Amino acid sequence: MFCLHLFILLITLLYACGRNATKIDGNEPDRNQLSRLRNEINSLVQEEGNISSCRAVAFGTKPCGGPWEYLVYSNSTTQTDILLTKVATYNNLENDLNIRDNETSDCAYLEEPNLAVVDGRCVSVSEDEKIELPRDNLNLLPLTEIDMASPHAIPLKVIDAYVLGDTLAIKISYTGGCRSHEFQLLDTGIATRSVPPQHLLSLVHVLSDDPCEALLTRILFFDLLPLKTTYQNLGSVAIRLESLDGMPLYSWD
Repeated sequence: MFCLHLFILLITLLYACGRNATKIDGNEPDRNQLSRLRNEINSLVQEEGNISSCRAVAFGTKPCGGPWEYLVYSNSTTQTDILLTKVATYNNLENDLNIRDNETSDCAYLEEPNLAVVDGRCVSVSEDEKIELPRDNLNLLPLTEIDMASPHAIPLKVIDAYVLGDTLAIKISYTGGCRSHEFQLLDTGIATRSVPPQHLLSLVHVLSDDPCEALLTRILFFDLLPLKTTYQNLGSVAIRLESLDGMPLYSWD
């Protein structure tokens, strides 16, 4: 009789363990969860806006590292905080699944996209496509004198820069997404005596308490007319940006 009771007890324990194991497995992340989350993210993306509102965020996680793609959206029509929170969740989940499932991928580095507006929608464009930027619709930022720099600023990664008319467009990459960020283009007042002169500017990111860590890409636009006034008689000036190879040329008639 004792043996019978012991046998029943063992069967009961095994059944209970089996139920618990099933419950744990059911809570493990899977590719279906990833797919549902992707659909939620795609439904949040809104592209209508002007060029100053266009943003791009790294989306997905390759097993070899880096994103699979960049999502382009307008922060004026998108619920940005919800979108970036879900993107961060998606990226972390895919990374966990890659490690768990021992996934592999290519290790090609994906460049941050060039952003433009086509038919009122934020889009990514290739390097050889012409980008039209109407000056009166850019939310132009001013140059800041070096002695007016924020004491809480750090140098910022510059991806690219180009001159369009009297506007300097600077493509940047930074982390954040849940709070507004401030950037300053500092006029150092330093220039060479060459022709054209090379004028040194420094782009900085004013430190923010943004808790989000989404990898963002955007374009900042700065008014170059003060440099035109300084070098009026020379007809042009080469813009030297710290951390950027090459110098965009600002010229006028």
